[in-house]
Order: sequence, then structure tokens, then C-alpha cells
Amino acid sequence: MSVISRCLLIVLILTGCGRVLEQRVGDDYFPIMKPGAYWIYSNTEGDTMRMKVEGTTYVEGCEASIVDRFGNLEYWWQNDRYTERYWQHIVIYDGTPYEVAGKWVPFLRYPLVANDVITGEASNSGEIGGEPYRWQLTWNIKVGECKNMMTFDDVFTVEYEFVETFSWRNVADTCVYRFTRSYAPNVGIIREIVGDDTLRLIEYSIP
Repeated sequence: MSVISRCLLIVLILTGCGRVLEQRVGDDYFPIMKPGAYWIYSNTEGDTMRMKVEGTTYVEGCEASIVDRFGNLEYWWQNDRYTERYWQHIVIYDGTPYEVAGKWVPFLRYPLVANDVITGEASNSGEIGGEPYRWQLTWNIKVGECKNMMTFDDVFTVEYEFVETFSWRNVADTCVYRFTRSYAPNVGIIREIVGDDTLRLIEYSIP
């Protein structure tokens, strides 16, 4: 092998390793599709909170994980390109619940790349009690640099902002959700910051 060929091989190996580090895919960073997986966190007050994959079901034709996240049920779906959560908005009218919104919303896009930005929106409209309504959700998601954190290597920290608006009976309510999650390979969320509260992973099990 010539010197030039050997140098080229070394360059390819080095750049290849860089791509593996910066661009992991699928359930590597968020193994949310594995029934029985669980994560236990400690919050700022020292309380423990638990998230567990309880099983699977079908939501709008997609096989989704049923996740008990701190006492609330969520539905998650994943493929080679995205990890998405089923975002629901329920309105109770005259004792009857109405799902005014049920949309799959992206939370991660693969391969994970530092400084990647995901933006988008979803909307729905209809009537409740003969009155028209409109629901809208926008999102702005930014992936930070790949760094070591706590006792974990190759961690990506992702900043989220969701703005949800529901208009009905000439009244519009808007909620803004901002939080930051840090993901470690083969583990999932190791830290989450919401306002002044910080959750840190203290125990986990991935089947």
C-alpha cells in the first residue's frame, strides 16, 4: 500500500469515528420502545420520580410505547429518523371529553447532529357544542454540542419550546412549554431541566 493510500485510509477511519460519535441513530439515545425499561430520577427537592415503558399499543396505525411518566400516560413512537410523542389536547364539555388534538410531534431527529434545529407546527379545527374551535401547536427544538456529563459520555443536550394555543367561544388560551433534556447513548434522558427544577437520573434498567 502506498503512503498516500495509507494516509487516506487513516483519514477515512478518523472521520468515520467522528460521524459515529456525532450521529447515533434509532433507540441508541432514547430506548423508549423497550417494554419494561425504567428510569428513576431525583428532583431538586430530593423527591424520586419514575418513568417506565408499560407495554405497546397502536395509535393512528403506529405501534407505540405506553409510557407511565411520573404518573401520566404518554405514547411514543420511533423509527430510524424520528422519536415522536403523541400530543393530545382534551376538552371536557357537558361532562363529555373531546380530543380536539391528537398529533405525532417530533422530539428527536436522527442522526443527532450538534446545532440541528427542528421547527414545525400542527393544527386542527372543528366544533364543540355547536361552537367552532381551533387548536395549534408550534415547536422549536435545538440540539446542543456532544459532551460528557455526570458519569456519561457522548451526551447531547436538547432545548425544547412548544407553544400551544386553543381558541373556543371567542377565548384563546396559550401555553408555552420550555425545558431541556440531556440524552446519553444506551440510556436515554439523564437530566431534565424545567424552570427551577432539575431532574437527575439515579437508577435505570434497559432490557
